Amino acid sequence: MKKTGKDLDDVLTLGGAQAEPLTYHFNRQLAILLWAVIFATIVVFLGRVYYLSIVSHQHYASIAFGNTEYDVPIIAPRGKIYSMDGATLADNEPNYRAVISANNALQEQTADDIASLATMLDMDRNDVAEIVSQVVETKTDRVLKEHLAHEDVLAVEVATKKYPFLRLEKNARRVYPDGPFFAHVIGYEGLIRQEEHEQRPDYLL
Repeated sequence: MKKTGKDLDDVLTLGGAQAEPLTYHFNRQLAILLWAVIFATIVVFLGRVYYLSIVSHQHYASIAFGNTEYDVPIIAPRGKIYSMDGATLADNEPNYRAVISANNALQEQTADDIASLATMLDMDRNDVAEIVSQVVETKTDRVLKEHLAHEDVLAVEVATKKYPFLRLEKNARRVYPDGPFFAHVIGYEGLIRQEEHEQRPDYLL
């Protein structure tokens, strides 16, 4: 049988001038530059790891600790007071309040965050900013708003996921069924004032 056309070897084999365009001349300088960039990147990466792990270990460890743990004073509920005939003179009822926590997340708050909190709790923006500023300066938790209504409690509970420095705190509020006339005898009139707190910073009531 007579073959027609080109042989298979002629089709698959290139030679002479046809092979010249497929030849790639290896650039030694380009290879050296590439390896230098890779080596410099590795050195910078290892240097950064050394700086974060060894040099600044204590600094970042304290920041991490502050973001995960902080002291929260737990106020013990006060007992009920009864008269001789069993009538309730002083009682407790649940009370919710929004608290600004002195953790490191507070350092990242913005003016928009303060405006959002003020709108949510129906407060003046300057008052919220002042409370936040006091927490940052003193590194002490401060009450943002007391006696929250039911809708405010729900709003704060949702907002705590967005603002890690915001905390919803439940405690007991003193109630005197017969009015406040004898509150100074069987209980206390209310929370201390700011100047009293500055004189007695360890006084938690």
